[in-house]
Amino acid sequence: MIVVFASCLACYKFGFEKGYSSYRTSQKVRFVMSLSELQNLRNNDLRSVMDHLEKACYSSALFVLKDPKNDSDPVIRAYLQQLIDYRRNYAKRESEWSVVEQELAKQLEMFRQRANQNKTVR
Repeated sequence: MIVVFASCLACYKFGFEKGYSSYRTSQKVRFVMSLSELQNLRNNDLRSVMDHLEKACYSSALFVLKDPKNDSDPVIRAYLQQLIDYRRNYAKRESEWSVVEQELAKQLEMFRQRANQNKTVR
């Protein structure tokens, strides 16, 4: 019993440290990137700020869309429609899309198809 408890405690400690390490790294990146964008804003380099925000938004949306568990999340669904509207109004020409933007367009379409399938199943 003591061996099992010690093993569980060691696994918990390792998992916690690994997770916290990843969180700490992401916060460092977020700090550096947001400071850079604040400086760009102060220098009126709005194009650079907009590019950075779009890339960050599109990357996050892509991450969320790849997980089918998010299909029924009402918050995700509401904001995805806003993202679709935003891209309809402001996106670059398709020939200028980055790899992330190309993949995002595919994932948005797959999300739409899954949502339609879920409606017909109910």
